[in-house]
Amino acid sequence: MSTELYIEQDGNQFNDLWLAMAVIFGVMIGFFLGIAILFIIRRNFPAMYTKADAQRLAESGLQPDQIEEMETKQDPDTYSEIVPPGVGPEQTVLLADPQKPLSWVRRHSTVDLGEEAANDGMIDALAQDSCVQMQMATISQEFSKLVKYEEDLQSQYRTIFLNLVNIYLDSLVQQKLIEPEKKQEIADEFSNRLRDTESDWKSKLSVSIQEYERRGGDALQANYIEELRYQAAMQLETEMLGIRESLRIQLTEKTPLKNEEIEFMEEKLVENLTMLCEVINGEYVSASKAQTGRFEVMKKAGSLQYPNVHYEPEEVEVMIQKFKSMLADLKTTSKLSGSVVTKLNKSFDERIRAAHIKLSEEFNQKLGDKQNSCAKERVTEMKRIKTWKRNTEIASTANQSYQAAVDGLIEPSRYIQTLHELQQTVRLDRMLAVKRIDVKEGELFEKLVQERIDGKRRYYQDILSDAIGTLKLEKNMDATMLDKKSKKFQEEMAKHRAERIGVLKKDIEKQLDENETVRQRLDREIRRQSADQEELLGEQEDAVKEVLQTQSGLTELDREQMMAIHQHQALGVINMLFMNRMRVVKRVETLRLQNNEELMELDRSEKAEIDIAVESSGSKPMSKKQQKAKQTIEQKYATMREGKKKEFILNGDDAINEVRQKIFEVTVKPWETSTSAWGCCWQNSRFLMLGRRV
Repeated sequence: MSTELYIEQDGNQFNDLWLAMAVIFGVMIGFFLGIAILFIIRRNFPAMYTKADAQRLAESGLQPDQIEEMETKQDPDTYSEIVPPGVGPEQTVLLADPQKPLSWVRRHSTVDLGEEAANDGMIDALAQDSCVQMQMATISQEFSKLVKYEEDLQSQYRTIFLNLVNIYLDSLVQQKLIEPEKKQEIADEFSNRLRDTESDWKSKLSVSIQEYERRGGDALQANYIEELRYQAAMQLETEMLGIRESLRIQLTEKTPLKNEEIEFMEEKLVENLTMLCEVINGEYVSASKAQTGRFEVMKKAGSLQYPNVHYEPEEVEVMIQKFKSMLADLKTTSKLSGSVVTKLNKSFDERIRAAHIKLSEEFNQKLGDKQNSCAKERVTEMKRIKTWKRNTEIASTANQSYQAAVDGLIEPSRYIQTLHELQQTVRLDRMLAVKRIDVKEGELFEKLVQERIDGKRRYYQDILSDAIGTLKLEKNMDATMLDKKSKKFQEEMAKHRAERIGVLKKDIEKQLDENETVRQRLDREIRRQSADQEELLGEQEDAVKEVLQTQSGLTELDREQMMAIHQHQALGVINMLFMNRMRVVKRVETLRLQNNEELMELDRSEKAEIDIAVESSGSKPMSKKQQKAKQTIEQKYATMREGKKKEFILNGDDAINEVRQKIFEVTVKPWETSTSAWGCCWQNSRFLMLGRRV
């Protein structure tokens, strides 16, 4: 009995141990299986994560920026990619050109960054010699980014257009309605047509810009260059219309599809292209908000740098004169010898000037080094953003979405939306990164400037202390009295610095605030024009509908298709005009800065001439001859000033009028040409539809 009980108990113990081991083993398998499943989900459905990222970034209240993507390696023979390539920015460091006080220039960095390129950064704009040059550099940076942003979006637009065509063609291949070789032949033809047209226009633009700048001009201000950009966009749009017409013809000739099936495919293609234009339009509108936040960084750093840049040469002269006055007083009151006065004056003068030059040169060297290091950091950050989900998850999801559209699992419109959300996530991340970089570079620049200011102050104080120490060694010199004079000297210089810096800082901030106010007015103006244009588009649609209703021989489906074509074309024009307006605003901002600076230069020249004319009078009343000379100079400059004011853009009203005029000059002729071309395509569509009905 006891033996049986022992055996039963031993068996129960064995079963309990086995059960415990099985549970542990099952938990481990479940854990690793869960990790594997999670990995598969993250790999095959990354859009869920990237969409969440986009929502998270959107909740920050920020808009997509137009900061350029680093250039992606691309086979030159492959135009149509699932994920469109980015645009490579230039690698430059900005420096002011002393020979051109109303402009600024670039120079290539001395740092080899390999094949990568660095954007012009905030620190490069702040490194300019004057506040006006800083603002012009900033505007030029924004202008270049707008151009590249538009090129990037247009490239994406054309690539998705080709991919939409390929989706329909690949679906026909799957249905065995067209041979793969014929499909590839059609796709290659369309890709080559767009690529060749785009390449031709890029070459024309590049040659024109180089030639214009070779003659000493700024391509930003060239109406001819702006017209070329506009014409290029319109010509590429016309080429896309031609491809659609060619697609219809080739489907009719090379496939057994019925007319109704081809018409249905056309209708869906136009609907998707219209949706694509609406998506791109949203990106264009966001581009206008891409520079928010830069003004605050620029104002904070600029209001520290430029008042001190203007004051420091003046400070040197004031210190030298005060020291001379102190020695002259000591010569009278304490019988300081003339030879000592002369020697100390010369030594103090030379040491102060040498210190000013030395510390300024050290600042410039440190600034140049910091510009180069910041350029490297920008490259590193752009590389991080370029590789973040781009070559893996984004490309994978885009390809999966493309194939799903071909297989009929999703609508092509969902493919467009998926690609848009993925690209928007990357743009949001770039925008946040660039804003962080701007703030960081602004702080680095402020730190360098403050180090220069503090360094000069200490250096000057040491030079003064050395001079006072030398005076204490002279006979009849009271050390306590000299310490008091030294303290008084420093207090007077500190008071003079505070007063002058306060005035100069106020002037700089006023100038920056006025220019920002004008910029905001111009921004509101282009938005008003865009709103008016959209309202006009609605009126045009009503008019087109009325015209189509009067056309006999057109079915309701024909009218709907032609109406969709009109909407697509109109949205394309609105997009191009919006970016044109934004570029025009940057050009007018630059002109206004140049014009105001030229007027201030006239004021400085007038003052210099008057000072020379009345110099001999000193504190005495001016002679009649001097008064007459002064009046003659004032009248001359008053006449010059009035003549300039008639031509110049000086305030917000002038700027708005100039924007309107430039938009009219650039768009009226290209608009007429493109409207005529598009009208021909529109008529061809109508005739083909009528022909099929017959």
